[in-house]
Amino acid sequence: MIIRRLGLHEEVAELRDRVERLEITLADRLGPGLDERIATASRERVLMAEGVELRLFALEQLVTALPSARPPGARAAVAELSSPAVSVILPTYNRAQFIGEAIGSVQAQSFSAWELVVIDDGSLDETEAVVAPFLNDPRIRYIRQKNAGSSAARNRGLEETSAALVAYIDSDNTWYPDFLTLAVDQLVVHPEIDFVYGALVTYLHNLQSTCILWEPFDRDRLTRGNFIDTNVIVHRRELVDRYGGWDPRLSRLNDWDFALRCTADKPARPLKALAAFYRQVDTIRISETINADGEQQLIRTKLSHVNNSG
Repeated sequence: MIIRRLGLHEEVAELRDRVERLEITLADRLGPGLDERIATASRERVLMAEGVELRLFALEQLVTALPSARPPGARAAVAELSSPAVSVILPTYNRAQFIGEAIGSVQAQSFSAWELVVIDDGSLDETEAVVAPFLNDPRIRYIRQKNAGSSAARNRGLEETSAALVAYIDSDNTWYPDFLTLAVDQLVVHPEIDFVYGALVTYLHNLQSTCILWEPFDRDRLTRGNFIDTNVIVHRRELVDRYGGWDPRLSRLNDWDFALRCTADKPARPLKALAAFYRQVDTIRISETINADGEQQLIRTKLSHVNNSG
């Protein structure tokens, strides 16, 4: 028996011939456009891998953001701020059972030069009695008004406070302890920035494969839908003079409207920091009781007027 030994060139030629026959067979089975589909699938795999890596890196930045890693010059700049440097506005309605946790999360902030005004929007429960012990902290005040909605309550808070920076927390949510420190650092080091926002940890926003609502700022993306929650905002007070306060006609989507107006001329700065934990504590949450369609139409009408005037 004679064994035929192929030379190197012959072996390569035979392998190429076999690959070509396999490709022809595969193309016959899968139809036209095979090369394009293979290339598309390859690109999609690359983009998916890049997206996963970017998402993981963003998560790493969020969970490792600490006051010890402050931007250059922040420590000295913060030391020069008058006190209070931040006005925190907390509107509430019938949340006596949970408001203490929200107030406690403000008191637990690593940044301490704040004032907190609680605007009781006509509560019928024991809210006033629950808040009373917290008033031993001279930084905290309690104001009661007739029920007028969360937007009106926040506007009342703006009228009753005076700090150059403003933040908001709802009575059913809580802050992460370094939120104000990280927000104030950015605003004092970057005087050109007027509006910053952090990450919201939530299990209630129907997010895909994540519990963190946080996106890089994109004005076009914001016009299509909100990703900046009330509880993660810190802004310069002068924005209220420029664009107005919270629209009392809005209840469910007032944070979207406010963010759209405050970023009409200058982009917001996203903080790589955990800001707030969004909680479902009862059945009176605005998002559960008010239909958003009418409010969405009102906001889009306002936005179209701004675009047309520009």
